[in-house]
Amino acid sequence: MPRCPACGEKIDHLTYIQQATVWFKGQYDKNGYSMVFEEDRLVEREEYRCPKCRALLAENEDEAIKILEGEK
Repeated sequence: MPRCPACGEKIDHLTYIQQATVWFKGQYDKNGYSMVFEEDRLVEREEYRCPKCRALLAENEDEAIKILEGEK
């Protein structure tokens, strides 16, 4: 099992955080206003963090997979 390079704890997963701008389509009817569905998403930042110490370990999925496979 890989270890976090920051705290040394064994990890079997990473915490994923995504910062994004999301556009929704709204609908107004007799019941009021409601969000209908996601129109578009612009991902501005991705972070993969240690679930124990919350250190930033990767900024993309490929790096995260390498960490979990013990390659980094």
